[in-house]
Amino acid sequence: MFGHSSGSQFTHRFLMLGNSKYCNKYICANAGLYTFYDTTKNYPYGIKNLDKYSDRIKASLQKEVYILAGEKDTESNMLNLLPEDNTEGKNRYERAKNFYNSAKEFANNNGIKFDWKFISMPNVGHYSKDVIPFAMDIINS
Repeated sequence: MFGHSSGSQFTHRFLMLGNSKYCNKYICANAGLYTFYDTTKNYPYGIKNLDKYSDRIKASLQKEVYILAGEKDTESNMLNLLPEDNTEGKNRYERAKNFYNSAKEFANNNGIKFDWKFISMPNVGHYSKDVIPFAMDIINS
């Protein structure tokens, strides 16, 4: 499953909360907001009060996941900038990196095998046409 921008927001939440036997790779590129593996924040910012999904949330950390972040996706246009949004990072690149680190830390703290990949895309902004070659490399691997 591949998603860019708002599609990435759907993809990573489907990864965390869904239960599909048909997806074997999840590619999340340049989301504007993430649901962090943070037990102190309510959904959609964190996983507090999602106890009935705890098995799925933990299992999501063991899946084949790629977090793609455009190094030039640093503009704040079309980006949620509420105070609670800004705690994720000041732009999409920072938010992607912080989300990845949140997942890694949660996995480490819970003894869960974690093998996600963070892919920094040089010279890529918030344009899906520039992200597609990176996603296709992953899909074809």
